[in-house]
This record gives sequence, C-alpha cells and structure tokens, in this order.
Amino acid sequence: MRGGAAYLEVTTPRPWAVPWRAWRALARHRLIIPSPLLYLVAAGIGLVVGVVVQLTVGVWWWLPPIVLLVVAWLVAFTSIWWRPRTRAESLRVAILSATDPQRGFEERRREQRDRLLASQLPLFELESWPGTVRLAGWGGPPERITHISVGFYDEPDTPAVVSITTVADEAGHEDRVQARLLGELSGRDLESRTGPLPSPEAIRDGLDQARDELRRLRWAPAIIHINGRDHEGAAFRAPQGSAAYCAVGDLWVTIEGSSDVDYRLRTLADRDRLIHQS
Repeated sequence: MRGGAAYLEVTTPRPWAVPWRAWRALARHRLIIPSPLLYLVAAGIGLVVGVVVQLTVGVWWWLPPIVLLVVAWLVAFTSIWWRPRTRAESLRVAILSATDPQRGFEERRREQRDRLLASQLPLFELESWPGTVRLAGWGGPPERITHISVGFYDEPDTPAVVSITTVADEAGHEDRVQARLLGELSGRDLESRTGPLPSPEAIRDGLDQARDELRRLRWAPAIIHINGRDHEGAAFRAPQGSAAYCAVGDLWVTIEGSSDVDYRLRTLADRDRLIHQS
C-alpha cells in the first residue's frame, strides 16, 4: 500500500552548501516545474511584442522579453505556496530537511504524527497478540488520509505477520478492496519466485504470476468480529497467506496475513502509543 515514511540523512551539510540545498528544497515544492522550452516560448512571445511596441510606441524591443521571462519565473516559483501540493510535508519541513537534517527528521515525524492523530479513521487490533504492534503504513492525498494499516509482528525488525487496514473513499467499490488485498498478498512469496537478488523484470514477472494465481481463487463468506459484533464479509486462503474484508458503515476493514488469522478485532485502545512506536 502507499504510505508515508521518515528518514534521517546521516551527514550534516557544509555551511557553504546550505543555500543551494535550501533552494533545491524550494524548487522541489513547486507545482509548476518550468522547462527550458517554456522560457524559450515566453522569450519568443516577448520578442514579437517588443518589436511591435517599439515600432508603434517607441518602447525598447528587449524590455517585453525580459518582463515575460521574469513573470514566467515568478509564477513557477510562487507555486510552492499553491494547494494542493504534490508533497504531504510542509515547506518548512522541506527546507529544514535540506539544511538541518536532524531537525528536519524530527519535524517530519511530528507532522506525520499530527496528521495521523487528526485522522477520523478508526484503527483496529487483534484481540490477542503476543508480539509487537506497530503502525504499518498509511496513504491518501496530501490533504487527507484515506487508509491506515496496523501491523502485527513476531519481532520488531521482521515483516508483519498480519496487517489490518481501515480504508475510506471506497464505499461501493468492493472490487477495489479485493484488488488491494490481492496486491498486498502477491508480494509475500516474491523471493521464493525470483531469488534473493532479482532483476526488475523478474520482480514484475513474479508479481504478475502471483496475481494471476490469486485471481483464480474464490472468495468465501466470512464473519469478522469487531468489538463483539459480527460483520458479514469475505475471505480466502492461498499459499501466500490469507485475506479477509468486511464493511463497517462507509468504511472497509481488511485483514491480510501470512497465515490463518482469527478474525476477532477490537478498536485500538491507544493510538498515540502506536504512532510513537513507528
């Protein structure tokens, strides 16, 4: 699933590199990324206008091309403040990450935590799990989170044994929910299909093969227990693992795991603790 991530750059930039890194951070936040062709077209239009105004009113012919080039640059640069931005992080965090990696890392984690805590999506956990519980991923447009996944691990640094995801914006689209689950399961046995160091082509072929095999399986009716209430859903089991889903109001709750799962869930008691663990 698509999600967020936080990283920390190890090296601190040298003082003379800070302005350049800050400029690159600003440039990456622009919604309009101008190409040389755009400036060439602006200069060409300005040149035509310049010739016309010089012949008619006596204005210098070179002034309109310069003005149009400056305007084109300003429009592109000011798009860093336009919404919606293509990146979820704020401009302040982007500049901090480029100029002070440690502070940028801390601020990015704080912004991510605030977004997740502000989300109205309910999170669920298995009623009984002896291992580690962590935030496994989230996604959606920059302005709003549409799905969050809770992961259950035997060990902190191992892949999740089970993932429970709450999905919004898919009401009435059961086929999309099924496709999401098939996509997540298709990667679980990828190494056995491709080897430990696969090529991009081998990864693509392995995923396609896994998806084709999973599509042949039939979904069977299933009951998922959430907070003591039964919800009718569907499930199937494959060599890669098992998957199930059900509707809860306008939301979908999906369960994906590497083995059989007891479909007994409850609302996550301490969301703040979960986010700190991630």
